Amino acid sequence: MPAAASPPPPVRAGELADWLQELVVRWHDAEPLVDGCGLRDLMAALHRWNFLLWHEEDLARVPTAGDPAVAAVKRAIDRYNQSRHDSIEAVDDLLAAMLADRRIAPPAEARAATETPASALDRLSVLELRRYHMREESRRSSASGEHRTRAATRLGVLDLQREQLVAAIDALLEEIFSGLRPLHRFRQMKMYNDPSLNPQLYGALPPHRLASPPGHET
Repeated sequence: MPAAASPPPPVRAGELADWLQELVVRWHDAEPLVDGCGLRDLMAALHRWNFLLWHEEDLARVPTAGDPAVAAVKRAIDRYNQSRHDSIEAVDDLLAAMLADRRIAPPAEARAATETPASALDRLSVLELRRYHMREESRRSSASGEHRTRAATRLGVLDLQREQLVAAIDALLEEIFSGLRPLHRFRQMKMYNDPSLNPQLYGALPPHRLASPPGHET
């Protein structure tokens, strides 16, 4: 009798990409609120941080923004980016718990991939944001026809990258949940926001300044 097939992975990347795309559209019209601790809930939280980061990065580049405004944006980016990395780890933690519940363990000699599933899903989240905004540029009436054509060409490249990334994530999850490849969680250990680890925050060092380039008067 053939061995029973392993249960499928808990998520399909294509379905998830479609859902993330829907969230991007929805969140441009309503505040991006998320709640819950399921896999989709945690992915929505990760996607939300990327959504907020995207728009803060835009604000940081407003030519007329003064130093106080740019400093405020930078602090928001730091907070959001820390939460983004926390969310990536939370998704991997949940996937690891699912593997433990299913008693899936790869052979000791099995090699891990260069990135975790949640890190790849984070890339998918950013890609959906990029596709949304590139699509907007390809339709912007105030832009030149040349600009819209260039944006449409770039959107085609992003669409292809989406297909490739979806296939790669599905293959990775299939290998992990079939017990062929381990899920080694990758801890970011971000230090810059931790008052106990950043010397500029706990006061061990004077504020650092880059040296001026040769010939530049400060």
